[in-house]
Amino acid sequence: MIEIPLEQIPNQKFEIILNQQDCTVHLYVRGDYLYLDLEIANTPFFYGAICLNRTPVLPVQKETFNGNFLFIDTLGRQHPEYTKLNDRYKLYYLTDDEVVEFNNIILSD
Repeated sequence: MIEIPLEQIPNQKFEIILNQQDCTVHLYVRGDYLYLDLEIANTPFFYGAICLNRTPVLPVQKETFNGNFLFIDTLGRQHPEYTKLNDRYKLYYLTDDEVVEFNNIILSD
């Protein structure tokens, strides 16, 4: 699991290598929620994924991308808001194996 540093701005785009995958991540606010777009090697992968607390961001697993993203509210169970990114709300990248492990923990709660 890798913590991804973010800025406290409502619209940000950055490049990052995750598990040997060249990723471009775009986080933005629409209404009351934060959303994520993901490109892999400059190819659109998934657009408009809603970011919720303790819920894998990408709703589907595909063979062309290993892993998923996860926001954690460190002080409760609220959905992430950009004004408290990196302080209260942390973004993590999980490999496919870590996603399975996380899902098993959530299901056992």
